[in-house]
Amino acid sequence: MLDDDKLRFYKGDTARVPLFLYEEDGETPLGANSVSWTIKKPDTTTITEGPLEVTEADFVAKTNDTTAPGLYRIQATFTLLDGSKASAIDTFEVIDPLEVGGASDTADRILDGTWKKISDLFDSDLGGPWLRDKTEDIFNKQKMGLFLEDAIYIINNMYQPQTSYTIASWPQEHIPLVSQALLVEMIYHFIRTYVEQPLVSGAPIMYFDRRDYMARWQSVLQAEEQKLMRMLDLFKTAEAGLGHTAVLIGGYATPWTRMSKVWRTQHPRYFGPWQG
Repeated sequence: MLDDDKLRFYKGDTARVPLFLYEEDGETPLGANSVSWTIKKPDTTTITEGPLEVTEADFVAKTNDTTAPGLYRIQATFTLLDGSKASAIDTFEVIDPLEVGGASDTADRILDGTWKKISDLFDSDLGGPWLRDKTEDIFNKQKMGLFLEDAIYIINNMYQPQTSYTIASWPQEHIPLVSQALLVEMIYHFIRTYVEQPLVSGAPIMYFDRRDYMARWQSVLQAEEQKLMRMLDLFKTAEAGLGHTAVLIGGYATPWTRMSKVWRTQHPRYFGPWQG
C-alpha cells in the first residue's frame, strides 16, 4: 500500500480494504454479524466475494486481482445484528509503480488538484457530482483525464504568446493553472450532462428535482472561468517576458532630435525586454 492519506495500492499487490458501517452520526459503528462484498474494476468487470479478514474493529476485504491500474469501487453488504441488511460503498486506487513520475506524475497532480474541488459535492453516494451515481461510465479521476488535452489546448492557444506545452513538458510550478482549466472543462461537461433532465408531470409524488442543476453549474462556471482568465493572463504575461521592469525615456540624445518638453510628456517612449 502506498504511504499517503489515500487508499492506494501498487499494481499486483494485495489490496486490503477496511469495511465500515456507521450510524447516521458518522461516528458510532453499527454491529454486524457478517459482510459480503463485490468489487468493480476500472474496466467495469467485477470481482466476486473473496477472502475476508475480521479484526476487533472492522472487517477487511482482500483481493489479489489488482492487475489493472485505475479506480476500483467496492460495495460491502452488512448483515446487522437484527437481521436487516445495509450496504456501504468505497473506492481505492491501483497505481503502476513503473509509471510513477514524469508525465504520469504531472497528470496525477493535475487531476488531484481538480478532483479536490468537486469531490465534496454531497448529492452522490460516493462523493462528487450526482452524475457519478447515474452514468453507465463511472465518473472519476480517470475519466477526467480524458479532458486534460482540452485544458492544455485552451492554455496553449488562448491569449498571446501561443505556447506548445504538453502534459510531459508542463512546468510543475504552474500545475494549479491546468487544474483550474480542467475544472472549467468539467463544469462544461456537467452542464451538457444535466441538459436531459426529465420533467415529472401528472404524478403527485415526492421526488428530488434536479432540473436546475444546469443553471446552478452555469453560475459556478462564470466565477471559475473568470478565475481561470486571471491565472492565464498572469501566465501568458510571464511567458511573453512582460513581467520585468521597463525604462521610461523622456527625450533623445541631441538638441536637434530632442522633442519639446510638452511633446515628451504627452508621448513617452517605453523600452523593455520585449523590444529587440
